[in-house]
Amino acid sequence: MTAHRWSALSSVRLIARSRRLRAEERTATAGHVLLRLIVPLGLAGLTAALRVGMLQSPAQPVEAQHVAQVYAVAELGKLLDPLGAAAAPLAWLQIGGYTALTDAFARHATGAIAVRESILFASACCALLVWLFARRMSLSRWTAAAAVGMVALSPMAISIQSAVRPENVAMPWALAGLGLLWTHNRHRSLAPDLWATAFLVIAVITAPVMLALVPTGAWLIWRRRRKRLSLMVASLFTLGVGIGLGTTRVLDGAYLTGDGPVPAHWVAMDPVLAATAVFAACGALFSYRLRPLAVGVLSLIVTALIPGGPGTAALTVVPPLAALLIAGTVECGITHRERVGRHQLVRPFLVPTAALAVTVAAFAIPAWASPVGATERSDIAPAVAAAGWLRVNLPEARILTDDSMWVDLVRGGRPIAATTRPDECVDTCLAQSWLLLTPALRQDIDVRPGLASAVDRSKLVAVFGAGETRVEVRSHP
Repeated sequence: MTAHRWSALSSVRLIARSRRLRAEERTATAGHVLLRLIVPLGLAGLTAALRVGMLQSPAQPVEAQHVAQVYAVAELGKLLDPLGAAAAPLAWLQIGGYTALTDAFARHATGAIAVRESILFASACCALLVWLFARRMSLSRWTAAAAVGMVALSPMAISIQSAVRPENVAMPWALAGLGLLWTHNRHRSLAPDLWATAFLVIAVITAPVMLALVPTGAWLIWRRRRKRLSLMVASLFTLGVGIGLGTTRVLDGAYLTGDGPVPAHWVAMDPVLAATAVFAACGALFSYRLRPLAVGVLSLIVTALIPGGPGTAALTVVPPLAALLIAGTVECGITHRERVGRHQLVRPFLVPTAALAVTVAAFAIPAWASPVGATERSDIAPAVAAAGWLRVNLPEARILTDDSMWVDLVRGGRPIAATTRPDECVDTCLAQSWLLLTPALRQDIDVRPGLASAVDRSKLVAVFGAGETRVEVRSHP
């Protein structure tokens, strides 16, 4: 028998083989991860595709100010004054960073569409995070896909998540933070908790109404029975929010970001999801696994119903979490096993839960079949014609218009000094400015007595378009 003789060449061969094996292992792992991400990435793409039709939908009342501020951040390098109590500078910085990196203002016809593209990207991120959150909750892949499908197809979710609102920018941060905190293991590394705290701080600074989700995060930390960890995370969260906003700023922002349609308007768009979310949240209170999320959803619903409170701002956060809760409640009801004495009942809630889920789906599918925004298109022709008329006839005159039109006029080359927004115009300004009365500015007449008086005393000079989309040029009083 011949003995094996070790040589320098043998060591080289061993090292090369080890490297080849590690490379093959990394390739196989990457391929496996990519295969597992195909479904969630496809659902995220579907979510974004269903919202593309909303890019050109009529602007919501709350969007104009945010569009102007984002344009100022991305293109002018500054924040517009006065900021007001409903300011969301961190949200504007995030949207402005996206528009600057993607050159969105140069690619789109109007500033509103350019800014809405970033919200479309945030919605796709939300869909992907809903999938990952569901998997962190130990829900099955089918349940996770159902949760993402509800967010993608719900008319209420599509309409709310397509608007330029700070809550839509903060939602991915909140989902990432809560998902990292959701664990069944009592002992683990500290890094996920620190990252989760940072994400939740960013979410609250971006949209203060996210404070309604603090009980959910605190519950997830506290139920691990680690007092030192709970105190440390609570201290870091409080310190971060305090430095980022301050107590007074948090309370003011939480209430004043509720501008726009009332919650009843959104509930009427999708009563199936609204009713099912409330029912699932109440039922999930009896589940140890789902109880923290149920408390968060119910806190948001109660916050949205407070008279004079955040209203739509709180309701904006509900759809992704409600979809997770509904899907999780259905899975829990179908797979739950109940013990009675020495005997175990096998899935006692299977039949009623399945029957209820099928009934809800039978009502939801027809209501969700037609895509929202497919027939709602914003007619930009009157605004374009009015901007051309101003460029020829009043190139240097001072013009007062809404925030969104202000962006389009400045983008078209009109001097900033000759273009005024409603928030920066006082009574003397109204008396000296021409009025470019757009549909968005007409909505402000009821809440701005000075503007209403200026419109009554002005003279109609030119009209572009007809009906609700008409744009009027009026001489100053």
